[in-house]
Amino acid sequence: MHLKLEFDPNYEQQVIQELRWQRQQNRIALRWLLILLLVPILLQVLAKNLVFEPILGSYSDKNPSKVELNQEIQEQFFREFTELKEQLEIAELLGIVPPLSETERRERLEEDAVEL
Repeated sequence: MHLKLEFDPNYEQQVIQELRWQRQQNRIALRWLLILLLVPILLQVLAKNLVFEPILGSYSDKNPSKVELNQEIQEQFFREFTELKEQLEIAELLGIVPPLSETERRERLEEDAVEL
């Protein structure tokens, strides 16, 4: 039966038409696949950046949350902060660090406190 089709004068045209139809179907399938993958991702990004971020950002700016540390963490922070303060004073006395003004010392200690 297949040989009979090959001798048909329109066989080549039928094969070409079939290949074109398959190529068109592949393009359509690829478009839908891209749409099904990209649209949800784009919607998620847009919703996050245009809807949720402004709402939650303004809420958190107006209502800052208080960070409460337990007693053990507070004591550890005070120990480390006191140690850093003493190290800075010793470094100033030994001349390792140039003498700092009161505001410079305060700024440096604030930076260290934020790091802790």
